[in-house]
Amino acid sequence: MKVQRLNIELKDEFQVARKYYQIISVLNDLKLSEGQLQLVAFTAIRGNISDPGYRKEYCDTYKTTSATINNVVDKMKKKGVMVKHNKMIFVNKVLTEVDFNESLALVVTMTQTIKPTVTKKVKKKDELNIADNE
Repeated sequence: MKVQRLNIELKDEFQVARKYYQIISVLNDLKLSEGQLQLVAFTAIRGNISDPGYRKEYCDTYKTTSATINNVVDKMKKKGVMVKHNKMIFVNKVLTEVDFNESLALVVTMTQTIKPTVTKKVKKKDELNIADNE
């Protein structure tokens, strides 16, 4: 198994959360837009997006409106990323068991369910036009 390590420095917990949800989006083929990533990250950090103070903070920070928040929330609920509970909107609990104030390491294991049918052909030295003295 090959292991690749990537180290990324991000400026604050919101950027860490945004990058985390961007990776989750790619791995799960969610196709989240930049605005959706921002709202999910913000909501995960603040705890909910129903609180009027949080909504105002989000609108001021990202130069958007409450109506846009509602539209994005509807799309995120359909994808299972956000949920409504007791009239409050949260990021799905399975996606928030992360402390974005701490360093975060993600381990991604990719396996094939079907064995490859084509084997990689290794060319012989004479097929690669390599001289014997090289």
